[in-house]
Amino acid sequence: MTTRARANGGRGIAGRLATTQSPMLWLLGGLALCLAGQLVFHLKLGLLDGLVLYAAGAGAVWRSQRGGQDTEQALPLAPGLLAAPPASRTAKWLAMAAALASALAVVLILAPDLRLFPAQLLVMGAAALWVWAGHTADARPFAGPSISDFTVSGRHRLGLLAVLVVALAARVWDLDRFPEGLWYDEARIGSEAWRILTDAPFRPVYSEGTTTPAAYIYLVSWLEAIFGKSVFAIRMASALAGVVSTGLAYAVARLAFGYRVALIAAALFAVARWDINFSRIAMQGATTPMLTLLVVAAALGALHTGRRSLYALLGVSLGALVWFYTSNVFMAGVMVVALASLAVTQPKRLWHHRGGLLLAVAGALLIAAPVAVSTLTSPAEVLNRPQQASVFSTTPPGLLLPAIWDSAMKHAGMLQIAGDRNGRHNLPGAPMLDVVTAVFMIVGLVVAAARWRQPQFALVLAWLPFMLLPGILSVAFEAPQGLRAIGAVAPAMLLAAIGLAAATSRLQPETGNLAAVVLVFLAGASNLSTYFGPQRQDPRVWEDFSMGATILAQKVLAAEDRDRVYGSVHYAAHPTVEFMTGKPANRLEPEMHLPIRDDRGATFVFAEEEPVYYALAAAYYPDAGCQPVTRPPAPQAVAFTCTVSAETVAATRGLPVTVTPESASSGGGPREFIATSGTITLPAGAPSWQLSAVGSLLAPKGGDYRLWLDGPEEMRLLLNGRPLVSGGAIANTSLAQGLHQIELAGRASGQDVRLLWSGPGQANFEPIPQEALYRGAIRPMGLTVDYRNGENYAPAPALRRTEPSPYVYYHVPPIDRPFTAEWTGSLIAPVTGSYRFLAAALSSAEVEIDGAPLVSVGGRLEPEAAVQLTEGLHRIRIRHLVAGSYAHLYLQWRLPGRPSFERIPPERLRPW
Repeated sequence: MTTRARANGGRGIAGRLATTQSPMLWLLGGLALCLAGQLVFHLKLGLLDGLVLYAAGAGAVWRSQRGGQDTEQALPLAPGLLAAPPASRTAKWLAMAAALASALAVVLILAPDLRLFPAQLLVMGAAALWVWAGHTADARPFAGPSISDFTVSGRHRLGLLAVLVVALAARVWDLDRFPEGLWYDEARIGSEAWRILTDAPFRPVYSEGTTTPAAYIYLVSWLEAIFGKSVFAIRMASALAGVVSTGLAYAVARLAFGYRVALIAAALFAVARWDINFSRIAMQGATTPMLTLLVVAAALGALHTGRRSLYALLGVSLGALVWFYTSNVFMAGVMVVALASLAVTQPKRLWHHRGGLLLAVAGALLIAAPVAVSTLTSPAEVLNRPQQASVFSTTPPGLLLPAIWDSAMKHAGMLQIAGDRNGRHNLPGAPMLDVVTAVFMIVGLVVAAARWRQPQFALVLAWLPFMLLPGILSVAFEAPQGLRAIGAVAPAMLLAAIGLAAATSRLQPETGNLAAVVLVFLAGASNLSTYFGPQRQDPRVWEDFSMGATILAQKVLAAEDRDRVYGSVHYAAHPTVEFMTGKPANRLEPEMHLPIRDDRGATFVFAEEEPVYYALAAAYYPDAGCQPVTRPPAPQAVAFTCTVSAETVAATRGLPVTVTPESASSGGGPREFIATSGTITLPAGAPSWQLSAVGSLLAPKGGDYRLWLDGPEEMRLLLNGRPLVSGGAIANTSLAQGLHQIELAGRASGQDVRLLWSGPGQANFEPIPQEALYRGAIRPMGLTVDYRNGENYAPAPALRRTEPSPYVYYHVPPIDRPFTAEWTGSLIAPVTGSYRFLAAALSSAEVEIDGAPLVSVGGRLEPEAAVQLTEGLHRIRIRHLVAGSYAHLYLQWRLPGRPSFERIPPERLRPW
């Protein structure tokens, strides 16, 4: 061999070696850059830096895919699509057509009359009949390719079984206790499902209670029939859907990309935090991955084998999409793109499948018919929720395109950069994917893009953006939306599996398999530790599951006397309470239940919007178990609870009386006792006494009262610090609903001292009862409020009562809107100094202190101002106009030397 030949030969060997290694080096470099970019996102080091690294990594991966035959062999695919369809017999087709006609007629005729026939059974029967019809259309013996061509080894089956076990464990472990609260929508679904079991005529196609198609509710009802009416039962439907989705992810990847990608895809899906999260919540969206994967699996199986039964199954699964979740309809776009890809690349072979495709379309129309009928007959009802959640309905036309673009960018970044901020959907703000899955998803995206002419890659490339669209087109302020975009979780896992398989396939088989196992394990460890660790402990997640209503339900279930548990108006009729306890809770009405009127204990649950009522209860009963319900480190309470024992209540009832004998010869000193009503019986042992009694009088409603002090003329009654009436006389006075300070003092002898009253609408006097007399910590607090109809302050008040503090949201207005509320009384400054006041209100408000205007909302003054106050009492007046919904008044103060504003506590306010 000549020197030149040796040189060429040597260069040829080196060149071949370089050619073999070059794609691997490009791929490893791309992986490293993508990983660096993801770590930059994870550590929040800079958005632009991460994007640049990811772009460079994607470019390197793209370069690795241009490596010729070696590159193609690095990702072995399943057998090709579009097998020749088998011949079929005309008689079988006629049988299938008859089945279609009869099933469609039954569904269309009977389904609208939902209360006369169980429509869901019709649809299930029609679906089974349709698949059977497709089966009969297959030739016998079947000569085409079979799904059995995709069988794998026993070790591979064990791997798949292990993956399914992990998927099940991740979704059902501690399912009844985490998420800790039962979300509003979950409870509605559970109650609707229970109604299906207990109310025979109730068989909805569309559920008005949940504003969704009803199929998911039927699944839940079957599980409630097995496990009973429980949190575990209603969440089990989603959990099982997640496990089935894992198996279907394997089936889809096996049919499209081969067994190695299939096992990786199933493993990644099993531990995907995005899917685990929704698989543990009883909401319809959890079924979207399962249904969309079923559609694709049926489509791939039909195209691989040409079997009519699989085309029939494809049609049934397509029609079933609309029965579960509105966002599922976007899957139709994915199938159109996939068919378009086949039409471009293999038009003649696709034409041979036209019969099967028509069979699928007809089956889809058959199964979707009841929902379509409901939509046509009641469009406002069926489409109400989608319209409410649509960006088109909530965004002005001039801002529509910018809003959609902004949402698209947020959804594009939700997988790797920043995900859903809703605590029910995600660890707020965290990427929806773990680091490993996020990196290999980008690698898989590039690998698929390099092979876009192959139909299976075109399918998965279309699948991801189409199933992000439901989130992108939702209301802008929710972007990114993990629930409506949950259909993207399946293609994301498939792309990640493609990327991981492509990377590890270049290694030696044993090394590549080990690397794949390690990487999937790292992904699973990251997802599970995040979900059951930081996400479980995060207060934003905890509070987003109707925790206030859940706490009320738990209090009701734990109480010895359930009728003595009172819940906030925000919670009492909440679906969560009704589902967990079987009925609404007693509604807490602070003006009626505080202070407690009888001798029995009670438990109160206040909403986070009612801190002043909680503060009032805690002030009345300082020894009771009153506490805010929080999840550290967040200081914000989601609710407040107070449990007051009967002993604590008894210690606050009645009027404390002190009598001292006037004559030293009578012997003894002062005597103290509790008068249990307005009748004070004097003790024996002295002819006359100096009597003193100080306590609180509860006016059960506002209005004009007459008070009669039946006793010696020397006795005096003071009301709210002012003399009102002498013994033997009657006084007329106007009382606000609530507590008033009373004081009896003077000489008493020879007879009982009686305090009697006649309230609004009463003609006769009666002794003041025990439930109107209080002592100790129960004393007048807050301000007197006059509520007047209309928009001025001149008319006589329609309602007068005391309110604990000018920090109120009118969830239930005290009188019809519009109305005015005039708050009057005294502010008790704890120290001398400079105080700042901050007001917020809807519609308008103005505040005066000591007769001088201080702050206003919607007026001529600023909402924040400072004022110099001396220690002690200061007159305060607030005028608040309520003209519309969401009305509120929030007045806060900042004390001298304090860093922040605070609500004015009831103890620092006096109603007169």
